[in-house]
Amino acid sequence: MLTKTDLQQIRDVVRTEVREEVRAVVHTEVREIVRTVVRTEVRGVVREEVKAEISVQLKPVNRKLNTIQKDMKLMMEDYTNAIKHVRERVNRIEDHLGYS
Repeated sequence: MLTKTDLQQIRDVVRTEVREEVRAVVHTEVREIVRTVVRTEVRGVVREEVKAEISVQLKPVNRKLNTIQKDMKLMMEDYTNAIKHVRERVNRIEDHLGYS
């Protein structure tokens, strides 16, 4: 039969082994969790920084694009007005010549 001392020694050995095992598992798990969190946070920070940088770099491009769009709109209005004027002239000439 086991004595109190024997049981105490067994208990101490089991505790030591369990602690070491738990520490190893916890250490591994915590390391993985930290890696995952750091990766996620870093990716989020990097994404925000990249978005900010792209936004800054695209501002002049957007300004130029807006200018080009305004210029094109004015050109199309002028072209439309020119075509309208030519149609009116053609209609007047046809009316004068009696083609209508």
